[in-house]
Amino acid sequence: MRPRYLVIFRFCLILLAAFSINAPIRAAYSQEANTVWGNKPVLAHYLLEPDSAKLLQNDLGLSPGELQRIIHIAQVEGSQIQRLEVESESVIGDPNLTREQKSSWVVQSGYNQKIQSILRADGQRLLGMLGPDLYRRLVDWIEARWTQERKQLNRQGGSTKVLAMLAQKTYPRSFEVYATRYDAGDRKIVALPDKCVKFANGGAMQCPGYAYGQGYSVAISYKGNLVVALVEESGPWNVDDNYWSKTSDPQPRRKFADLGLGVPEAQAAYFNGYNGGADQFGRTVTSPVAIDISKALAADLGLGPGNNQVTVTFLWTDGWDAPVAKPGKGKTQPAQTAAPPATGWEIATPDADGSIVHVVKSGQTLVGISTVYKVPLADLLKQNNLTMQSIIQPGDRIVVKRADPTRTATATPTVQATISRTRTARATLPSSPTTPPPLPTQTSLPPLTAPAPAGATSYIQSNPVLAGIVLVGLAGIALLAWGMIIQRRR
Repeated sequence: MRPRYLVIFRFCLILLAAFSINAPIRAAYSQEANTVWGNKPVLAHYLLEPDSAKLLQNDLGLSPGELQRIIHIAQVEGSQIQRLEVESESVIGDPNLTREQKSSWVVQSGYNQKIQSILRADGQRLLGMLGPDLYRRLVDWIEARWTQERKQLNRQGGSTKVLAMLAQKTYPRSFEVYATRYDAGDRKIVALPDKCVKFANGGAMQCPGYAYGQGYSVAISYKGNLVVALVEESGPWNVDDNYWSKTSDPQPRRKFADLGLGVPEAQAAYFNGYNGGADQFGRTVTSPVAIDISKALAADLGLGPGNNQVTVTFLWTDGWDAPVAKPGKGKTQPAQTAAPPATGWEIATPDADGSIVHVVKSGQTLVGISTVYKVPLADLLKQNNLTMQSIIQPGDRIVVKRADPTRTATATPTVQATISRTRTARATLPSSPTTPPPLPTQTSLPPLTAPAPAGATSYIQSNPVLAGIVLVGLAGIALLAWGMIIQRRR
């Protein structure tokens, strides 16, 4: 064989060997075939829950030390992402900013890019710690669990579950959703992604269909334990996702109604990429949780760290799905709208001039009157000079319908409600300024610097594929030069 061809032959052999050596690294590091790994923070979702972590250890045959090191990386990942979420709340929770301004800030601050940076750093750290083979097995295990969980959730959707422990004749709506814990001091409260429930309980904002002083509460069931708590915060993720409601309910679902009853937007975004995988403000949804439970309350429930599935019963929805008699039949059918209270309601008949005046009975509310007479709550408040803060008492006369001026019959004058008793609000929502304030600068969120990968080699700190190509190229050039020198000497 001629020297020139010998050099080319040797070069090809070395190139093939280099790619063979680098193949396990490239296969372990590549995310092209992955559905969720490298795209969503799944480490915290699966490894901070003790039962799931134990299952991983058994399936992969991990030593206690290996499992603890993986859990540690999951904890670091979770704390970094939580830091981003908490810092963003100073903007997302600002009542003086519009939703568009908040969404614009998410883009300008590079919020979602920072999350991707965290995921890349953790992937490199795990690869350096575990090695290509074990790293690939970990990725495959998480991919399989995530796919199975996603299919199960899509099958069950938001199916209602009856909480037998309540032992009531009629049942409020109950759904199984993901929950997590948050620090609220010693308060035993919860947060739901519905600002209207929060403000109605706090008396600081009016939303159609929500009444003050109702003490909107939920019952939470987890592994045989049951707790009941007030809703005093909004979140996680969204603030307009009352996923327990339909568009025909007294409190219609304001956003994401195409998801169906009982399906939280965060869950759909996390598992199915709904809304581009983001919340209503454009932040990447990094966990599927639909209720936040204070740590003090979680202790009573026996709820540990991580994302856990619990059954949440929305107590104020009792009667929303009560059966009503079908006209001319002895059978019943599901109610399409909220059923009026079972007792205490006497429907007023129109006067000669067409006006309708309702006399308030004990236990009745403005929302209830609006629902029974099918009059928009806003119209009811306006024609009676009332607000959502107004409190009605038995004997008050509420104008449901004004007199028809086209009627000529002598009519009994209607009495417009003159209710001056208003509830003192415990908190007030700051009014929006005439000119929206400027968006916070990117410095609101200091840049995160991921720790250097512990024990990682040089090929991990950079792209392994690129490192292999550069190495092969340099070796080829050296061999080609060596061959040319040998040929000239001969």
